[in-house]
Amino acid sequence: MAPPDGPTGSASYKALKSFSIPKQAQLLLCRLANFNPTSTNLFSAYNYGLQPYELANGFPATEAKAVNDLLLAAPWKYLENSGLIRHIRDNFYCITEAGFEAAKHPGPAFANREIVSALPLLHPAFQDYVHYFHENRLKEAVTAAFERYENRLNEVRQRRPSKGKALSMRFSGKGL
Repeated sequence: MAPPDGPTGSASYKALKSFSIPKQAQLLLCRLANFNPTSTNLFSAYNYGLQPYELANGFPATEAKAVNDLLLAAPWKYLENSGLIRHIRDNFYCITEAGFEAAKHPGPAFANREIVSALPLLHPAFQDYVHYFHENRLKEAVTAAFERYENRLNEVRQRRPSKGKALSMRFSGKGL
């Protein structure tokens, strides 16, 4: 996963901070998987704290420490609590098999749990779009829902004659 772009088109701490914690965790996991390609590789948050440029690769050097501190806080705990990284001993961790799978196919692993838990409340007309939420493809879900809504409005509009047309039909064939 590429670092988030800031307003100038380059990666920025501000853009990263605006991401949700699961999205930040996704970036962190992809970077950890890149540095530690097998589950036998152990790593420590302390070591990454000493070398902030590894996790902050692609960000401005002036923001490396802030990016590193951000990623090693809530996103790190998110990965640990989700079972994507596992504590081994003495503050050393490894990436689990589920973690490697999530790094390869991040959509389902990082889907927002609050959104997924609310899906049963979704209107029946939009139930066909549930898979987008499970795959964490929120932009596609919104686009598809708006297209469905717009199509429904067009269907209603086509079934109901316009006022001008209704008036002309009512008076057709009658002299004024």
